[in-house]
Amino acid sequence: MLADYLSEDLQVFVDTFVVSFLAWDIIVFFHKNPGVAINVEQLAANLGRRQDEVKRESEVLAAKRFLYNRSGIYTASDDRAMGQNAADFYQALCDREKRLRILTAVLQKR
Repeated sequence: MLADYLSEDLQVFVDTFVVSFLAWDIIVFFHKNPGVAINVEQLAANLGRRQDEVKRESEVLAAKRFLYNRSGIYTASDDRAMGQNAADFYQALCDREKRLRILTAVLQKR
């Protein structure tokens, strides 16, 4: 389904990292704010989400190496391929059909 609309790398990225709408929001936040270093409380406030949920999802993304967690301060991975995949994900969200396919994939994970 996704393969018809997304590159293989982007499909793997979505399958691996975009496991929830909160993960989606965190990925977009870090893509739109390159170089930001932020704690969970600040990230939760920026996303309008509960701190405990953001902490849990940020820890998952850190375990998968999308984020770095340095003493409770989160930054995006400096891996170039990861950054490119995040950029490709963000760009895909601008295309209605791709966004709907990604949305469907996330909903099916629930």
